[in-house]
Amino acid sequence: MSEGSAPTIHGDGTQTRDFIHVSDVCNAILQLLELQEPFKFDVANVCSQTEYSVLELVGVINRGLALKGSLEHPLISTFNVIREGDIHRSCGNNKRLRTMINWDVKVDFEDGVFELINQYSLG
Repeated sequence: MSEGSAPTIHGDGTQTRDFIHVSDVCNAILQLLELQEPFKFDVANVCSQTEYSVLELVGVINRGLALKGSLEHPLISTFNVIREGDIHRSCGNNKRLRTMINWDVKVDFEDGVFELINQYSLG
């Protein structure tokens, strides 16, 4: 999209994911490494507990590229068949993580996308 190409969405775009900024993941890992006691759980999700659809993601990217001046008009997605095995909804639960460390998401979804656009887009 940063090069002006419309995205291809597999499925109808209503499928959701739990997006989280890499700095929030790194913060959680660093806090876990500093723990003095053993982990309470073998597995814990580092996630935002918030679902965003692929259509919402495309909309945020369009807005970010427009704000940067890289787009005059929003890019219109093309749709393709859903990929085999792709799940419709994905959202994690970070309750286990929060019982081990004092952690919370710091980077808002839209702010994180805008940050990436400002750092890496070619426009």
